[in-house]
Amino acid sequence: MNSPGRASKKLIIRRADQLRAMRGPVRRQLLFALEALQEASIAELADQLQRSPESLAYHVKALEKAGLLKPCGVRSRGGRAGRTYQLVAAQVLVDPKQRSPRFLDALGDLYKASMRWAERALLRGLDADRGLPAEAPRQSGLLQVQVRVNQRGLTELRRKLLEVADELSQLDEPDGEMMQVVTIAFSPRPE
Repeated sequence: MNSPGRASKKLIIRRADQLRAMRGPVRRQLLFALEALQEASIAELADQLQRSPESLAYHVKALEKAGLLKPCGVRSRGGRAGRTYQLVAAQVLVDPKQRSPRFLDALGDLYKASMRWAERALLRGLDADRGLPAEAPRQSGLLQVQVRVNQRGLTELRRKLLEVADELSQLDEPDGEMMQVVTIAFSPRPE
């Protein structure tokens, strides 16, 4: 097994069940918490997410079964030993060659769930902005750009967005005061 610490490789999602495993908000919260903590037991994840360990155990097992996280050790807490988990990879990418209807349906469901989650996060940020003095920096923002591209330009757009995502992940400060949610999406504009 890998030693504890940040996962370094990329995981290419090739199965619909992996996409479905990431769809629920609790599971996304678990993945984000594990990304921040690097390694944690179910009890530690429960503390981080302010949930009961019993409510998270099912979700941890589902993410493990889907190959998105893995056990990496044992830690004793309060006289009880518990497995610790870490992410399988630092970056998760969807295989662009997967075209089966089942896979694409699961991908669409994940997109919709992610956009709903991003919308809720943005609305919470707007609520936080309402309570700030006028001179304070905003806690939330939205940027939307429309560009016309050909196939080569689309490939370049994807490459640049992945670079931006990598750069943003480098800004992560384990002792940071607030978590910012950044959602990057692209799609053809309906005519």
